[in-house]
Amino acid sequence: MTTTMSMPQESQVPGDRTAPKASLRLEWAYGYRAANCRSNIHLTENGELVYFTAAVAIVQSVQEKDHYRQRFFLGHDDDIISSCLHPDKITVATGQIGKNAQICVWSTQGIIKLVSLLRGQTDGVGAMNFNADGEKLASVGIDHDNTIKIWNWRLGKIVATVTGHTERVFDICYLGDRVVTCGVKHLRFWTLLGNTLQFKEGIFGKSEAQTLLCIGTFGRSTTKESAPSTDEDNMCFTGAINGDLIIWKKNKIDRIIPGAHNSTIYSIDINSNAFLTSGKDGYVKEWTRDFAPTGQSIRIPCLMNDAEEISVCSIASRHGYCVAGTRDSEIYGFALNENSPPQLIVLGHHDDNLCALACHPRENIFATGGEDGSLRFWNAERMSLITYYVTPYVPLTPPPAIRSLAFSSDGSQIAVGYENGYIEIYRTMFVI
Repeated sequence: MTTTMSMPQESQVPGDRTAPKASLRLEWAYGYRAANCRSNIHLTENGELVYFTAAVAIVQSVQEKDHYRQRFFLGHDDDIISSCLHPDKITVATGQIGKNAQICVWSTQGIIKLVSLLRGQTDGVGAMNFNADGEKLASVGIDHDNTIKIWNWRLGKIVATVTGHTERVFDICYLGDRVVTCGVKHLRFWTLLGNTLQFKEGIFGKSEAQTLLCIGTFGRSTTKESAPSTDEDNMCFTGAINGDLIIWKKNKIDRIIPGAHNSTIYSIDINSNAFLTSGKDGYVKEWTRDFAPTGQSIRIPCLMNDAEEISVCSIASRHGYCVAGTRDSEIYGFALNENSPPQLIVLGHHDDNLCALACHPRENIFATGGEDGSLRFWNAERMSLITYYVTPYVPLTPPPAIRSLAFSSDGSQIAVGYENGYIEIYRTMFVI
C-alpha cells in the first residue's frame, strides 16, 4: 500500500524527538486477499468492484477511463476474511478474524458504516450471506464449533445461534426461509426454531460423500413471498472438491454433473438468466438454469507463467460483465459474450506473505518481494507494476522466499536476501 503524508507548515525544533505533526492518508492498495478465501469479490449496482486486502475493504472502478479509482472502508481492526453483497447491490457485509471478530455492514455509496455486529463469532467469520429481502444475515465462524449465527443486522441483534458441525464449514447460503451450509463431506439444511436452528443432513445416498466448497441457489425474490413454492425454491447446488456439480432437491441429491470442472469448484455466481462457476482448473464456465453448459468457457491467465493453470477462487458478474479473482491475488475483468481476453484489473503478489519492501533513493519506484519468490518493481505515482522478475540464479525450484531488499545509494542495484541465506545483487537500470 502507498500513503500520502500531509506535513505541517512549521518545522520541528532541532533535537526535538517528538513525533511530527503529520497525518497519513491511504492512497492506493495493491493486490487482494485470495489466501484461504473464496467468493470474496462483488460487483455493485453501479458496476464497481468490491474486494478486500488486509483490514481494508476496497471499492474500485473497473473502467480504465476512471483510472481504476479506489475508495476505502476502514472500519475493521484486523484482517478481513469474508464478505457478501446485499440484495440491493449497494450494501456490503465484511467479516474479520480475531477473538471477538466483528462484522461490519456498510454502504458502498459514500463508504458509510451502517452497523457493527459484535459479540458474535470467535476466531473469525468464515462466510456470510443475506436472505432474499436483506433483513437477516447468516454467518458461520472458523472456531472449533463452526458456530452459525442468524442476525437481525439492522438492530444489531443475534436471532439464533447453534453449533454448525464438527468438521469445517466452508459456505453458508439462504434457501427461501431456510439456511444451507456445506463443508468437509457434508451438507446441512437448517430451519429457524425460536433462538436456535434445527438441521437435516444432506443425503449423498449411493454417491460417495464429497467435500463441498460453495453453494448456489436461485432463491425466491422478494416479490414472490406470497407465491406458491416452486422447484427452484427447494433446489440448491454445490461445487465439489472433485469438480462435480451436485444438484439437491430438499435434502437429497437430484442429479450430479460429473467433471463440471477438471478440479475443485471454488465459487458460484447467480445472474438473472444463468449462473457461473469457477475452479482450480483456471476456468470460468457459464450454465443455464437447467444446468446445461452454454458453451461460454473462459480461461483466466496467469501473469507469472501463463502455461500454468491458475485457481479462480472467486467470481462475480453483472450485466454481462464478469470479474474473476485468482489465487495469485489478481483480479481480471471480461465481457462474457465477447471474444476479448480477460484484462488485469487488480495486481498483487502471489497469495503467500509479502515480506520485503524497499524504496528507490531517487525515483518514485519501490520494490517488493515475498514468499512467491518474485521480485516486483512498482511505479508509486501511477500505482502500477513496472516489471516482475523471478530470480534465475538461485539453484532451487521453486525459488525460496525473499525476506529482505535494499537499493544501492544511487539506485542502480538492488540486493535480494532469501530465506535460505543466499544474497544476490541485480542491476536495476531496466526499471528506471
